[in-house]
Amino acid sequence: MYIAKHFSPKEKNQIVELVKKFPFVTMISHDESGQVSISHIPVVTEVVDGEIKSIQGHFSLRNPQVAHLKNDPRVTILYHGPNSYITPNWYKSGRDVPTWNYCTVHVHGKLKISHSFEDICKNLKELTEVFEKGPGAWSFELPSDLDTPEKLAGAIASFIVNPLKIEAKFKLSQNRPMVDRVGIIEGLESRADDLSAEIKKMMNSTL
Repeated sequence: MYIAKHFSPKEKNQIVELVKKFPFVTMISHDESGQVSISHIPVVTEVVDGEIKSIQGHFSLRNPQVAHLKNDPRVTILYHGPNSYITPNWYKSGRDVPTWNYCTVHVHGKLKISHSFEDICKNLKELTEVFEKGPGAWSFELPSDLDTPEKLAGAIASFIVNPLKIEAKFKLSQNRPMVDRVGIIEGLESRADDLSAEIKKMMNSTL
């Protein structure tokens, strides 16, 4: 990923906050022939002392990506943060062209697959605890067709990825004059969508 110096996050906590807030990721790998495989997966990201230590999730065993990852475990995981179109009408320093502001984190690492009933249940329980909150939250329970080790391990496998390299790009108009950055923030105020609101919030944090 190309990262201009303006767009590299200055604080590690910015990366941690993004991966925690946007846990539905894209996983990319390739087999021996160079064929690319892509999966979209909810994950639990383990953070220790401000560092990403592991990324955990699970696959359906019908997913062909599982087979080649046993031979070549290298993966790239993309966390997609907020993004928003930026119109030049908001610039105050003069005429310019449109752009797109966005934040993303790429994690490169090696994936380890587990067919252990305990590991799979652990991941399912952790995902439930992360996403089920508040009154009436659903409690983890295996359905009857997956309630034995043989049935569960025959349907899905859990995985853990240990990061080897982390890249982050927070493109928030840091290369623009301050008057333009303020103008963009004011312009984003007129938008009602959540992604624009999130970009506005993140831009405010860079001022």
